[in-house]
Amino acid sequence: MTEVTTATTQAKTAKNTGSMLGLPNYETSKIDLSKMEAPQAFREFADNGVAQARDTYEKAKAVTEKATNQLKDAYTAAAKGATDYNLKVIEFARANTNTAVDNRF
Repeated sequence: MTEVTTATTQAKTAKNTGSMLGLPNYETSKIDLSKMEAPQAFREFADNGVAQARDTYEKAKAVTEKATNQLKDAYTAAAKGATDYNLKVIEFARANTNTAVDNRF
């Protein structure tokens, strides 16, 4: 009887496999989660979480696409404005140069 009790006690005791200087690393029994049945409430909770995550992702995606399009439009307008401004500067420079040359000679 003593041998059975000792063997049972030893089997339940975790085995320390860590180093002497570091944190202990206890071996635990492996549990196969694929064979466990999850309660219905847990499955509903998980399904609800997944649905909310998908909804949030779709909303974030839509907002990001809208912001990207707005930035694209803003940069296009800025580039067109810069081009128009540079053309005006060149036009003024040419007019000033022509006036200066005409008055000089």
